[in-house]
Amino acid sequence: EDESQRIGKLFVPLKIYEQMRKSIVFFLSIPFEVRLTYLVAEYGVESWELDALDPRTINDLIIKQVNGLTNLAARRRLVNKQERQRKELQKTVDNFDD
Repeated sequence: EDESQRIGKLFVPLKIYEQMRKSIVFFLSIPFEVRLTYLVAEYGVESWELDALDPRTINDLIIKQVNGLTNLAARRRLVNKQERQRKELQKTVDNFDD
């Protein structure tokens, strides 16, 4: 691709960009279907432009993916244990001066 000095929100350092502009350019013509097949194999059929999504949507997507990799019953037990321990510590703090 014929890139500009800017790629997304980043910039190619000027010295590198200048060298790119002086270099020989090769043009490769690859049919759309071939590129599409490669991209689907490489990245799958689901993708999002995260910077275009609402932060809550991004959060929901992350939670969904993490939950899919998590043993929810074990996680629930750990969260419940943590809550019991927090309550015990709070009782200790509340009764510290007694």
